[in-house]
Amino acid sequence: MVGCELGEWPTKYLGMPLGGNPRYASFWEPVVDKVAKRLDKWKKAFLSKGDRLTLIESILSSIPTYYLSLFTIPIAVAMGLETIMRDFLWNGADGDSNDHLLA
Repeated sequence: MVGCELGEWPTKYLGMPLGGNPRYASFWEPVVDKVAKRLDKWKKAFLSKGDRLTLIESILSSIPTYYLSLFTIPIAVAMGLETIMRDFLWNGADGDSNDHLLA
């Protein structure tokens, strides 16, 4: 009657999923995937620890900000993002695990 198409639910509006439950980890998969995809590009470059730290502070930590402005992140997802960023900082371009320093 109106000429609108029937779409799938949940759908995205302004980059945010409508109809999803932010308490589930699956709701946060696009954010985790975006962080991981961004890191894949940088892992090929040979960056110093200072360069990797700058990338984490300026870019990676700002990716989930839009979601976090509306929803509370589950602890497991936050820890997963922190692990991804920490491994990028300490493992370097070759992916070999180095010892993590304790403060």
